[in-house]
Amino acid sequence: MGYNPEQVDALLDLAKRQYESPEEVLLRASDLRGLRLDLVRGGYAVAQVDAALDNLEDHFIQAEVKAFRQRYGDQELTKRFDELQQALIPRLRRASGKRFAKVSILARGYDKKKVDEFCDQLMAHFQGGPRIKVYKVRRAQFSATRSGYSMPQVDSFLDRVIEALQLEITE
Repeated sequence: MGYNPEQVDALLDLAKRQYESPEEVLLRASDLRGLRLDLVRGGYAVAQVDAALDNLEDHFIQAEVKAFRQRYGDQELTKRFDELQQALIPRLRRASGKRFAKVSILARGYDKKKVDEFCDQLMAHFQGGPRIKVYKVRRAQFSATRSGYSMPQVDSFLDRVIEALQLEITE
């Protein structure tokens, strides 16, 4: 199983058009971050496509931050990063086992203990401790368990963490 070649090719064609004409915004880094591609038999290798999409996302975020910086200045960029970070911190400060919504006992969600351990690492990062790289957040995987954390909620939160880390890197 691999990613649907038609979807990947269409996406890469769009990215190529944007790369060749930077003033034309066809894709944003956030579009790539939240992207879900279909898996099909005989599709493109997942790891290779994911790596290519990560590189595109990094390129697009750098271009977006550069444009933002040129338009609004460094002070506004720092303000944007601080606002995003401050939106993440309250959830990270919650008690273990209570950071995200819990799914019902019949449903499967992310392993709370593993998610909480990762959240502790993120909190340390935002408090000036050991740094976490964007790729580590992108590749974070948690096993599914009964009564775990809501998968969509955790995934959405991690997308915002990635956005904050990308702004932090480009400051």
